[in-house]
Amino acid sequence: MYSAERDLTAAGLQELDSLYRPVVVDWESGAIAWVAHRNATPLLVLRGVTDLVSPEKAEAQNNIELFQDNTVRVIQNLVGVLPRWLAAYRIAK
Repeated sequence: MYSAERDLTAAGLQELDSLYRPVVVDWESGAIAWVAHRNATPLLVLRGVTDLVSPEKAEAQNNIELFQDNTVRVIQNLVGVLPRWLAAYRIAK
């Protein structure tokens, strides 16, 4: 897994792949999890994919409509499953 502070583009993925060979990239969760752990705060991270990036193409780059449409779908799905994740957390606790 690779974590960074920049948008992922096709060119950026080529660079990351040549240096690190990541299977997945994530920009926020690692830092948020580190802060939560440091502060002994429970954390649930739900992620969704809004666009795919390959070494040849980032499908939402310069396509804000695709990104926006996919974001609406992802958020609706995450909000829909959130009660089940919270219930599972309460049971596991």
